Amino acid sequence: MALGINHTLSDHGRLLQLVEEVGFRPVKEQSRRIPIGKWASVQGLKEAGLSMLCILYIGAQYIAGVPLTKGLGWSDDPVRELVKRFRQGLRNPVFDFSNGV
Repeated sequence: MALGINHTLSDHGRLLQLVEEVGFRPVKEQSRRIPIGKWASVQGLKEAGLSMLCILYIGAQYIAGVPLTKGLGWSDDPVRELVKRFRQGLRNPVFDFSNGV
């Protein structure tokens, strides 16, 4: 809360605990690599990759905007420029995977 933002960036296993508390058992958390974009040859991964690309592309303004403006006091213009550069970077093949849970 030092930045003035009341948001947890990591659930620290809390989501797993909540799922078990409402009755889902046994629950096993697994980490998977998720493609970014629709380049994967397996249809399910192709769809997951397209969804991940959309989430990152559309959500970038909101994911970066709140912490940078409300937390660090940035004005809107530098945030927009950073988001623009991030979106351009999504086209770089080096970012073809995201480590998801």
